[in-house]
Amino acid sequence: MERQPHALVIPYPAQGHVAPLMKLALQIASHGVKVTFANTESTHAKIKASLPENVEEAHLISFVSLPDGMELDDDRTDWVKLNDSIHRTMPGYLEDFILKVNGPNANQKFTCVVADTSVGTVLKDEAISVSKDVPAWTSTEIGWGFPDPVFQKLFFGFYTIFPQYYKFHDWFLCNSIYELDSAALQLVPNVLPIGPLLASNHVATFAGNLWPQDSTCLQWLDNQASGSVIYVAFGSSTTVDSQQLHELAFGLELTGQPFLWVIRSDLMNDGSLAKLPEGFINRVSNRAKFVEWAPQEKVLAHPSVACFMSHCGWNSTMEGLTMGVPFLCWPYHADQFCNRNYICDVWRIGLGLRKDEHGVITRNEISSKIKTLLSSQDIKANAVHVKEVARKSLHESGGSSCRNFNNFIQHIKSI
Repeated sequence: MERQPHALVIPYPAQGHVAPLMKLALQIASHGVKVTFANTESTHAKIKASLPENVEEAHLISFVSLPDGMELDDDRTDWVKLNDSIHRTMPGYLEDFILKVNGPNANQKFTCVVADTSVGTVLKDEAISVSKDVPAWTSTEIGWGFPDPVFQKLFFGFYTIFPQYYKFHDWFLCNSIYELDSAALQLVPNVLPIGPLLASNHVATFAGNLWPQDSTCLQWLDNQASGSVIYVAFGSSTTVDSQQLHELAFGLELTGQPFLWVIRSDLMNDGSLAKLPEGFINRVSNRAKFVEWAPQEKVLAHPSVACFMSHCGWNSTMEGLTMGVPFLCWPYHADQFCNRNYICDVWRIGLGLRKDEHGVITRNEISSKIKTLLSSQDIKANAVHVKEVARKSLHESGGSSCRNFNNFIQHIKSI
């Protein structure tokens, strides 16, 4: 009996990492490859709670949990502690698990491992560029440029470990599109751009969300005028202080436009619940919708959405450009500044928000940039063009991402 190819997929336990790996796992499974999706215990519980009933049976995917090394009552929102624990204990647990699966049952042995690469300096503020064709960023915008020195050290560790992977990995799968990112991709050996990874390409459109989605916003969007709604969402880890939250609220109010705002319960950087300005909700109640988590791909694909105010995380960037939605960019950390540069300077499908001398993005800046964005025919046209490029990359008849993914699948099956 011919052995079925079997992939072990291992994400870093955070929403922005689990989601694209889940989409990739579903795509791999749809080509007849058995997939085991390994999570830490806490992430595993959240995934299982949001999992459609038929996913495991329909997609040849099984979900397993591995200990993260922390005690039951430890705070798993403490990313420094969690990351340290994972890197101390996970290799041993993972090795034991692989040896167990690769034991006497030859038909279940792992053919390959697909692992998240995420595993962080005070410099003079100068522009940095790795290529004349790749947009530069400043040293204050580098991936580990956090004001908190603890997080700075943590993320610097991520970036210094990354080059070591080249020594023992055969391929680097990238949720990107060659035609939109060729200058950077040509600098990386053995990289396969296979994006955009979209939940909408799979049964039940399961996207690996760790929070329950509030789909009532879709019905609300149905009642809004075409191309009128400002969609505001800052991903799963961005936080703000009360002053910035209020400026954002007042800025949205000043536009006079309808808006859909994703406000997570953990949005505030001091741990408190988000408290909007007094009377704000009543004043905008006839043109605003607030949710804690949204089905983002469906929102961005809705004809009522005019623009996307985003933190420029890579998942959000890929989803927005694939749906042809212009961006209002509000980067926070890590790769988000570089992503902003691509959106604004390379693809020209959005505008950036600028902080004042006190480090605050003011209500007038927000209102002004939204009005400029909504009136720019050039940005809208560029967004449509980029959307077409992204969609073509997935075409079975010669699309670059489709071709790269098929080559990867053939590689798995040939092992």
